[in-house]
Amino acid sequence: MATYTLSSTLVNNPSYAQIGSQNLAPGDTIVNRIYYTSGTGVSIVSETGGSPALGVNQATNSSGYATFSYTTTTADANSSLYFYFWGANGNPYWNNITNFRGKVLVNVSAGNVCSVASSGNLAVAYATTTAATTTATLSGITAGTNCTLQTRATAAGTTAGSFSNTTTHTVTRGVTYYFEASNTTFPVTKQALTSTVPYLATDLAVGVGTANVVGANDTGAWTQTVTGIAAGGWYNYRVYTSVSPIRALSEENFPFLNTRVGDVTIVNDKDSNTPGVGETVTYNLWGARTRTSGGSGIFDITNPVASFTVTRAVGHSEVINDASGSYYDNDTGTSGASHSVYISQLTNSWEYAIGDVSANINSPLLDWQAHTVEVKVVPDSSPPADTAKTYYIWRRDSSGNNVAQVGTYTRILRNYNRFSFQLDEVPLSGTDTEFTQTIANGIAGHFYYIYNGNNLRGWASPQSDGTFTINVTESALPNTGNTATHTLYSLSAQNSSRTQHYNTAKTYTVIRTGSGETEEGADSSAYGLEVFNSDESAKLYDTTSRVGRIMKSGRIPSGSGTVAVGGNSGPISVPGLENTTDYQVIYLPEDGGVAATGSGYRATVAKSTNSFTITNFGTVATAWKYYVIKSGG
Repeated sequence: MATYTLSSTLVNNPSYAQIGSQNLAPGDTIVNRIYYTSGTGVSIVSETGGSPALGVNQATNSSGYATFSYTTTTADANSSLYFYFWGANGNPYWNNITNFRGKVLVNVSAGNVCSVASSGNLAVAYATTTAATTTATLSGITAGTNCTLQTRATAAGTTAGSFSNTTTHTVTRGVTYYFEASNTTFPVTKQALTSTVPYLATDLAVGVGTANVVGANDTGAWTQTVTGIAAGGWYNYRVYTSVSPIRALSEENFPFLNTRVGDVTIVNDKDSNTPGVGETVTYNLWGARTRTSGGSGIFDITNPVASFTVTRAVGHSEVINDASGSYYDNDTGTSGASHSVYISQLTNSWEYAIGDVSANINSPLLDWQAHTVEVKVVPDSSPPADTAKTYYIWRRDSSGNNVAQVGTYTRILRNYNRFSFQLDEVPLSGTDTEFTQTIANGIAGHFYYIYNGNNLRGWASPQSDGTFTINVTESALPNTGNTATHTLYSLSAQNSSRTQHYNTAKTYTVIRTGSGETEEGADSSAYGLEVFNSDESAKLYDTTSRVGRIMKSGRIPSGSGTVAVGGNSGPISVPGLENTTDYQVIYLPEDGGVAATGSGYRATVAKSTNSFTITNFGTVATAWKYYVIKSGG
């Protein structure tokens, strides 16, 4: 646009003669210099009666003129404008008006007028700003010749605002807008477009860390990890059911079972989200993007669907039946020594291993075995002698997962050299067949047997560690000078073979020191009762025999039936019984196997005041005949 300066001089004519003219186009500026030199007092030039008005009264400068400016508009196109001026001498100017006057003519041409409609098709593009608001940029529209393009954006349900000379607008995601574009002076050419601002997409291409999750048996608790999440930390993943009705799972104290925004782990603490034992449920992952990062906050199913199963763990109730004990090295097939442990109620389809490291089972002494093997034989290359060592029992499922420690037990390795006898040689005088052998350093719970060759001569199971006795019967020495070698055998249920008793290599000799026949001319002064067996080869009772007093006898269980392996009789009432060495409980199995295995003798007796209890540690259900004898006191 151009600027023009026009100099005009007032004339002494009250009729406002034309004193100047100028041709302009819309947008041009005219600077009017109005000269007035009265030569008297103060010279003032004022515009009056003109349209448009140009301003205030102005005093002439040292050059004798005052300046009035005007810029034409498009509204002035094709028109003539007159500006009227007069002079005054002195202040106030209205009291000093003179006849020096004049007018200036300005002719405005048509110029470059906006008269052509805009063209094209209105389009909108949205910036990918990670926020709830973003920028909408309008395009596709070209303004008409000599026109300025203006636009506006109006949210649905709101009042339209003014047009602006911009093509960008701040908009809110998820809101529908009415976009418009128009020429500045040609509004009838306005174009419009309706569009909803889109949300940024959620990353639904994720996976799970564990395809088959096992929940805790008692609480149902389980965890899951979401994998492959895109960077940004804007996402949240939720667990939904996979079958109708589709619903979101909740936590115990939280509305939904989520990863939480920016996290990758789902932690379930609600029991009902885990099915019953032996049942499996399938869940799907859904994901959402936060509103603050440009998302809708609405959850959609993952694509492809990320699913996983949840199964409740089997309930475990393993029982370590012999959590402590001692054993002997009778396993010649291994270096070191081997012991056994009896674990009952093992979980079906699970596997078990035993090691001597508390932290893990990476290097087991006994490798993984099926649940069907309850008696575990554990080799140990370096067990300490006469010192308790702790062993650790572990379990895992059939797939090798969910490894956990079951419990612990201890074992002490013993040596047969610990045993010693009271006598090196035992004499049997006359027709005697019975005697008592005393053995030092016995171990409570172990069984001890005395054999003559393959013939059992006596046995005992001490109730406490230390010295104990075995009642021995030797009937195979009929003649004076006959001898027999007795060997001590021992059985521990913690041996590698739990039912086999072993030779301790500890022996002693029994010798007949008198005849087994009645001598002629016996001392007529001798008196008393003697009782022999049916062939008179053995004396059953005489005046020197130690006779116990039977307090009670019977069958366990009474009447019929058996006691199961690992079971007990319950308290057997015996009035007057005390837990002292003055009272003995003798029990004989009805069905105990052969003497060579000792399996029929695997039981223990616990005495208490007025009762006792017998527990079956054998390998078969058993019943016993019992006798309670007061042998002292």
